[in-house]
Amino acid sequence: MFVLVPVIWFIVKDKPEDIGLEPYRSSKNQEKDAQSSNNLNAGLTREQAFRTPSFWLLIAAVTGIALSQAGPHVHTVAFLSDIGYSTAFVSIITSAYMLLLTGSKVIIGLLFDRLGSLKGSMLIGGSCVLFPILALFASFPVVPWFYALFLSLASSGSTILGTVLTINYFGRKDFPRIYSIVSVFIYIGVAVSSPVLGVIHDVTGGYSFAWLLIIGMGIAVCISLLGAYRMSKKVILTDKGTVFYDDSLIDAQNKFANMLMFWGRLGKKTEEGKDKTMKRNRISNEMHAHVKASDPVSQVINHPAFQGFGQYVLHAENVINDGNLPLNNINSLSPFHKNLNTDTTVNSINYMIDKVNEGKTIFYDIYSDEQKQEDSGKKYTGLFYFRGEPDAPFAVVCAGGAFKYVCSIHEGFPYAIELSQKGYNAFVLQYRVGGEQIASEDLAAAISFIFKHAQELEVCTKDYSIWGSSAGARMAANIGSYGPVAYKGDDLPRPGTIVMAYTGHTDYTKNDPPTFVVIGEEDEIVNPKTMEHRVNTLKNLGIDTEFHLYKNVGHGFGLGIGTSAEGWFEDAVRFWEKQNACQGVNV
Repeated sequence: MFVLVPVIWFIVKDKPEDIGLEPYRSSKNQEKDAQSSNNLNAGLTREQAFRTPSFWLLIAAVTGIALSQAGPHVHTVAFLSDIGYSTAFVSIITSAYMLLLTGSKVIIGLLFDRLGSLKGSMLIGGSCVLFPILALFASFPVVPWFYALFLSLASSGSTILGTVLTINYFGRKDFPRIYSIVSVFIYIGVAVSSPVLGVIHDVTGGYSFAWLLIIGMGIAVCISLLGAYRMSKKVILTDKGTVFYDDSLIDAQNKFANMLMFWGRLGKKTEEGKDKTMKRNRISNEMHAHVKASDPVSQVINHPAFQGFGQYVLHAENVINDGNLPLNNINSLSPFHKNLNTDTTVNSINYMIDKVNEGKTIFYDIYSDEQKQEDSGKKYTGLFYFRGEPDAPFAVVCAGGAFKYVCSIHEGFPYAIELSQKGYNAFVLQYRVGGEQIASEDLAAAISFIFKHAQELEVCTKDYSIWGSSAGARMAANIGSYGPVAYKGDDLPRPGTIVMAYTGHTDYTKNDPPTFVVIGEEDEIVNPKTMEHRVNTLKNLGIDTEFHLYKNVGHGFGLGIGTSAEGWFEDAVRFWEKQNACQGVNV
């Protein structure tokens, strides 16, 4: 009690507001009540969980933890007595272990809440490695105390970790049925561990060999927990139950799951003759339909393939009163853009639908939930991802719209699709409207996100490029001149290339990256000479530049299809390739 009570009093105790509680019938509580039913629907069914690598890695981890700790839990008294400790000392260590076991359950639950799934998992996995290492040196009188501490953490993990990770990785939708399988493997491990440890002792005459086996098992547990966490990040849980999985392991997992589904209702065997791509990448059996030029814009915004981000596919800021407007007439929604091509619009939307149907993740949040709570405007941001070759360079595309809307359908997605089909990895930024500063901060946050997740996204971070049009070009130039850190991003390298289209941005530094510039001769918003003057200034500073002026073209021409600007995009790609340092990439 002298140990447990102070720990709970000073560490675990929280004020209600510290853990997200609000007074009954407060406005925040009413919002939570309204969302609670949706949260309960979010997640995978048991059959869907069976088809994810994260489920079987979690099974391996919890089974390994149970095997690691259940035997030592029972054999500790015999083990300590075996190496010569007195009955009184063994009793004290055992009592301390039971006391620590009680407190560690509370503390581990707190750590999972505070630190998240990965760090909580690694604490338990690390304890599974540490306590058997300490057991090998338990003849030193101080060591059994630490052995008891880490064994208590590992023992707590066998019950807490399975529950917490099942909810975190697979949601609440089918939690009882999914956890029932997880718990079966936990109890199998518990049942087997103690007699196996006893047999090893009787055969070898001691516990040393058993500790070596448990160390190896603890390492395997850590690897499984890390793998389960990483794989779980590729599963999307939605309140409608639409779940996709994007990983090359899914074929093997489908076969493995089908082999293990010997309980009649645990799942349906994969049907022969189904589309190979769908079988490989997609858990949901639903295939989303394409759109047509005659379809209303509201159908795109509410399209099930774009659930949660459909409002960014077409700039919903200008669509709110024009939901019945057909796609072939969306020019009226874009006052600062010309030459919106219907075929390009429809093809871009259907390209994204196809990627979703293949199970690809095409939209990522760039801000955490905590950041969105601090600044509600950050809820309206995100990053569309168009994959190219693994480990190819990446580009971030920022569409324009005078910071009043984000015209990605014209100046974002078509660019990204072209880059993706050339083998590059391309991102399209949905940023906050309202001003250059906050939009540039969103761009810095997006770049920071890509660098942090470069391995998962499979991108090369050397000499990345930023492509911006109109307002988006201002953002690109800001990051090119001063780097992400100047706009509240991480301290990262500045881009290797900037591609700017039709903007009046004049600021520069002597360290600006190579810059490619395009503008129409008849631009009614930006004076072409302003851009040309900036380019000449950069050139005089020894910075590699290109300036292209197109006849009979106005502002916001996008890819310039059917105009004298058509083909500028290929020139820009070639310019970027001159600056690129990523080696060994087939692009």
